Amino acid sequence: MAAKTALFQDDAAIAVGSLGSGAGGNINLTTGQLTLNNGVELSASTSGSGNAGNLTIAANSVNLSQGARVSSNTSSSGAAGDITFRTDQLTLNGAGTGLFATTTAGSTGKGGNITVAAKTALFQDDAAIAVGSLGSGAGGNISVTANQVTLDRSASFTAETASTQGGNINLDVSDLLLLRHNSLISTTAGTAQAGGDGGNITINIPNGFIIGVLSEDSDIRANAFTGNGGKIRITSQGIFGLQFQPQNTPNSDITASSKFGMNGTVQINNLGVDPSSGVVQLPVNFVDPSQQIATGCNAQGSSFVATGRGGLPLNPNESVASDSPWNDIRDISEFKRQGKPIAQNPNPPIIEATGFIRTATGKIELIAQSTSSNTGVGDASVTCAIAKP
Repeated sequence: MAAKTALFQDDAAIAVGSLGSGAGGNINLTTGQLTLNNGVELSASTSGSGNAGNLTIAANSVNLSQGARVSSNTSSSGAAGDITFRTDQLTLNGAGTGLFATTTAGSTGKGGNITVAAKTALFQDDAAIAVGSLGSGAGGNISVTANQVTLDRSASFTAETASTQGGNINLDVSDLLLLRHNSLISTTAGTAQAGGDGGNITINIPNGFIIGVLSEDSDIRANAFTGNGGKIRITSQGIFGLQFQPQNTPNSDITASSKFGMNGTVQINNLGVDPSSGVVQLPVNFVDPSQQIATGCNAQGSSFVATGRGGLPLNPNESVASDSPWNDIRDISEFKRQGKPIAQNPNPPIIEATGFIRTATGKIELIAQSTSSNTGVGDASVTCAIAKP
């Protein structure tokens, strides 16, 4: 079936099946936009020795809500069919809504596999992808490839079995796996408190992250009851909000435990940079700065002042002042007594000081050094008297 848009609602159904030894038919649907809501079901099943058919859906966007289902089931020795989705955007919303490949109690056939390829996948409000077995046949596997996957408000991916080997879940995500509000990824075996080893969970996000909230009880489990726990392998840039635990807790956990068998294994490869790596431990005993200052001459009455371009005030109660210009505040009467000209040129050129002189009163004056040898002005020398022992 091919169409630009496909809308199924209000308990509509498309079903193919096998009642005998022959294989059931397949459902292939290609469309731009697929919408299933309000109890709609697309199904392929078998109640005989023949295998159920497969369901393949290709669309730009797929939206399932209000109990809409795409399912494959076996109630006999035949195998359940496989379900395949290829879409840019997949959204599942609501209790009973989901993709299901299961076996019923008393059956011996194996469960089907579910494969999803999408750019973004959103599951919320109890929506699910589930493969599993209530009979003696092995449960199927779940494989999801996407840029971003979000499970929110009790959404789940499960490959659980009642008494046989749990199925496997493989997630290949580019950017982000987000688990919120009691969401679950599980390959638990022995849900009927029976045998069976837990399945394996592989999550590969080499360039992205797994994010949850510790207090929201969102879990990744590969547990068992009397069998052995499964294996969990995670590769990512980092895991936030979930913690490895030897058994389930009320918090968000990663577990591979067994009630009465051997626990499974959890292997986590965080490829991100460890912020504590390369940190240099600072010394405990600091250098005494008073011992690093050289002893100079004892020049009485001298001082050295360095002014910058602003900075911190001397105390918190003062404001930061702007740069202040330098003003000559000398008494010009001193120049008059010495017979020196005060201002012969209203706009004299500014000349850089290259020397200084000491006046009769002991004041130091900066001067522009003259090249003439008969001025009597020169650089004054300052010496320090060193006491002899």
